[in-house]
Amino acid sequence: MLYQAFSTFGQVLSIELSGSTAAMTFSDSSAAQKAYLEMNGFHLFDSPISVTVGEKSIAPGLTSASLSSSPSALLLCDGADASWTSIVVRRLRGVEQVEAISFKQCLIRLQDSVTGEQALTMLSGLTHPSGRVLSVHYLRAAM
Repeated sequence: MLYQAFSTFGQVLSIELSGSTAAMTFSDSSAAQKAYLEMNGFHLFDSPISVTVGEKSIAPGLTSASLSSSPSALLLCDGADASWTSIVVRRLRGVEQVEAISFKQCLIRLQDSVTGEQALTMLSGLTHPSGRVLSVHYLRAAM
């Protein structure tokens, strides 16, 4: 239900629940701002919710990014953890780092956009041992 309510403002990268609190990561800060303006005070399960916006880094050195259709040296892999993804891409030259965003998402930093295209082709549609089908997207870091 949270995903449905908040995804109307932009790409929700992750939702972490802890008791009665939820922390969401959006693909870009403008989506978080829209959610704040529209959802703060919104009644959910007959209680008003309180929305705050924080500067959480998606990964070290990356606080904002947006999905892109153009080849990029930065990929978002949804559906697999970083350690499994590292094993899958280890034979591909130009992989600089695979970083965990959440248990089921990771960020792949590559040498260049050509390597990004190769990695996207290699990973898209693969099935993780848990049964999740991977979804891989190019990311463009905010300037």
